[in-house]
Amino acid sequence: MGSTIKTIKILSGTSIVLFLFFLSSVGFAYSHTAPVIVKGKSVRSVANYPISMYRLFKVDQQGQATTIPFQIDELDKYGDYVLNSGPRPNSKLGNNRFDYRDELVFMGDDLGPKVKPIKFPEDKTPSVLFELSFDPPADYSVSGAESGTVYIGIYFRSPPALSKKNYVIFDNASSQVQTSRYKYKFDQKNHLVVRGIDMFKNKAPVPLINSSSFFMKADLKYFLTLRANHRTVDSTLEAFKQGPVRVIVKVNFFYKFLKLKFELGMYTEVSFFANSVNLPAVMYNPIDGAKSLNKGSGF
Repeated sequence: MGSTIKTIKILSGTSIVLFLFFLSSVGFAYSHTAPVIVKGKSVRSVANYPISMYRLFKVDQQGQATTIPFQIDELDKYGDYVLNSGPRPNSKLGNNRFDYRDELVFMGDDLGPKVKPIKFPEDKTPSVLFELSFDPPADYSVSGAESGTVYIGIYFRSPPALSKKNYVIFDNASSQVQTSRYKYKFDQKNHLVVRGIDMFKNKAPVPLINSSSFFMKADLKYFLTLRANHRTVDSTLEAFKQGPVRVIVKVNFFYKFLKLKFELGMYTEVSFFANSVNLPAVMYNPIDGAKSLNKGSGF
């Protein structure tokens, strides 16, 4: 006996969908290549189950469901990502459930037609099944544009195997992120700057950026003027999470003054997708610029 399908329609233009509809080069109106991020609070009927119970499916025109890559990224009460790897992981702040503040992430390439699933992988039918539909924008002018759909299955026991496909891979030993579109190489001595970004053309790497740097001037009222660049500010990779759809890397910053090293209380969380880099996802700064800095300060 099949699952009862519960429908959830997500309208474009809300904060839960990034870059929702691009017309693909092969003409499928419901396809696009950008990442899709859905907040748990926006799909409350889907949330609150243990993360291990979830599977995402794309369905073909014959009703055959196929597992697609996805991940559920937990956020703590401060809005920081729960990261399970690296020197200082914060895994203990997660509860391994899809809470309202958490994010369900998959790639727009895996959106499919709205067709009722008839057959599931390993002949395992979900205990609960949700249909998640995305409508094109109201001003989307492409003729014949359709909704894109994924199906969320929740298994109370024995779910089918996860998809083995990875859109993005992080090699911590060499400090680089690689996808089918680009290779991003961190400077291993300072994660604030890069030692190269290559784009792939016909599977061959083409150098895009050789290196980067930065400069900061903080003219503090009633105190002194601080000048910093990538030689006087260090950074360390605090923690990271490797998922099949995105890699999240948290970097912490330190300021060197003479031989002293001060933690700035400032960090960023960078999200790497197959075809984009979100920087910063979160940036905290301990200095209140309007109250503490004179004109002429900058970054």
